[in-house]
Amino acid sequence: MGRVNIGIPSQETERIILLNRKQNTLCELENQERFISIPVLFKLEDNCSFHGLVLKSTKAKEKTILITPKIEIELDIPREIIFSLPKVLAGNYKYFLGACITDNKPIFILNTDKLTEQF
Repeated sequence: MGRVNIGIPSQETERIILLNRKQNTLCELENQERFISIPVLFKLEDNCSFHGLVLKSTKAKEKTILITPKIEIELDIPREIIFSLPKVLAGNYKYFLGACITDNKPIFILNTDKLTEQF
């Protein structure tokens, strides 16, 4: 996504769906589904989304779908190589579990529990 790679733990996702959705707000409710826009969260100029990650059941009544511009690759990242982020990072970094480096690229791992609690 732009200059930053974001990882979402596969054990927290139910499935990936194709989606053609333009959403200008961070969170929208529609037909018992809650759509959280990753592009809007990170203030990306292009907020068109082509993929949705349906999260496994949460405490919310609605099914939660994270909408993303595109999914470029699926990786299995062992927990041992995910490092905590320093508390000095504020703002949207509070939604991350940590980060890792693969192929000389940083990947920030999203904390879906914290994100869904907030919205």
